[in-house]
Amino acid sequence: MKIVFYRIYYCLFKGLKRSFNTNDKTTAIISVMYYSILLFCNVVSISLLFTAITKIRLYRFPWHWSLVLFLIINSLCFLKNKNYSKIMFVFDREDNKTKSARKTLCVINIVISLISVPLLMYLIGIMGLYIYIGDYETNL
Repeated sequence: MKIVFYRIYYCLFKGLKRSFNTNDKTTAIISVMYYSILLFCNVVSISLLFTAITKIRLYRFPWHWSLVLFLIINSLCFLKNKNYSKIMFVFDREDNKTKSARKTLCVINIVISLISVPLLMYLIGIMGLYIYIGDYETNL
C-alpha cells in the first residue's frame, strides 16, 4: 500500500514538475496539496457511495477536517527530510515500459478521484437523499 501511495505522489510530482518547471521544493509542496485534495475527494466519494447504498446520510459528516489531516500527514511523509527526493530516486530507476504502464494507472486513479464526487452527488440528488441547508430542519 505504501508503494501505491508513493507511486501516485511520484506521478503527481512528475506531471507538475513538467507543467510548472519550478524547483523541486516548490513542486513537492504543490504536489502535497494536490494529493491531499485527491485523498479528500476519495473520502467524500466513499461517504457519498455509502449514502447511496445504505440511505444513511453520511456525507453530512464534517469531512473537511480530513483535508487538514491529509495535508499534515502528506507534509510529514513527503516534505520532512526531503523524502520526495528519495521517492524520485526510487521510481526514476524503473524501465520505461513499467513506468508507462504504472503512470497510466495513476492517471486513471486521479481522473476517477476527481470525477467521482460530482457523479455521486448527482446520483444522491436523483435518489432524493440530498438535503439542502434550508430543508435541514424539516428532514431530521
